[in-house]
Amino acid sequence: MVLCSMVVCDLVGRIYHPEHFACSICGKNIAVGFDYFLNPNNNVVCDVCYMWKYAPKCCKCDEPLEEWIVETIGKQFHERCFRCCVCKRILQTSMVLVWNGEIYCHNDYWKLRRGSVFRKLLCYLWK
Repeated sequence: MVLCSMVVCDLVGRIYHPEHFACSICGKNIAVGFDYFLNPNNNVVCDVCYMWKYAPKCCKCDEPLEEWIVETIGKQFHERCFRCCVCKRILQTSMVLVWNGEIYCHNDYWKLRRGSVFRKLLCYLWK
């Protein structure tokens, strides 16, 4: 069956004219040979739309995780976002302590814990 005499390409199991191979979200033409993704409905999506709509997001900045990531306590972070919640210093995974779902460097964790234990002890003694 001949559909037309123009050049066509078979991509993701569908036939397209190259000029009609476009992102289903923004409508941008995706040149043959460039990156594209399929969304959950199996529609073609350009790399930019895919990153913003479907890619996993950093739990701190909510931007797409495109680069090296750190994963701990079931959360994913950009390396630049993986910081102590008190002093904001960028952490290495070996330097992390977690308390009440927050990530701390060793210094701030122990400062906080000592203060917490001390407060609990005072409350107990003053009952």
